Amino acid sequence: VRFRSPLIDLDGIGFEANFDNSRTVLVNSDVNVILRMAASDPRKLAVDGVDKKDYSFVRAYSDSLLIDIKHNQIMLVGSVRVIDRSSVLTCDRLTIFLDDEKQKTSTPASGALALDGDKGLSRILADGNVVVSNGKNANAARAVADHLIYDAKLGIFTFTGDRNNPRIETKQEVISGK
Repeated sequence: VRFRSPLIDLDGIGFEANFDNSRTVLVNSDVNVILRMAASDPRKLAVDGVDKKDYSFVRAYSDSLLIDIKHNQIMLVGSVRVIDRSSVLTCDRLTIFLDDEKQKTSTPASGALALDGDKGLSRILADGNVVVSNGKNANAARAVADHLIYDAKLGIFTFTGDRNNPRIETKQEVISGK
């Protein structure tokens, strides 16, 4: 599968889509995704003259991916790895919740996947073996937890644990919480 749009590039093996009832897209394996932030939309870069150093994107890999259009969710499952400019997140499952501001007033008639900038990030849930680290510095601190909730509107990360207490590790110390 190879899908390209101004805000997302998606590669993977195996593809199933249901646009009738469930409105889902499943990529079965070897998922490689590039998500560009709305301000990094190539169409806007060319028109608005935005400085290319502000070009921002996130790269994600997983065993499989499910896009649930009806519920505004993207789920990456199995060996999830997300990389941005400053950090790397790994986990067993990642669910991205999207806002639906423009879609509340206008819905594509075809029910097709609207990946044209109408949706924004609301929150992220990471589950299972969550590790967040500085991708460029192996000696930097890293956070380890069973679960992570990121509230994009508030910019707050919450780490929790079922089996183990969440902790922040450096080469010299470990800080743990409940």
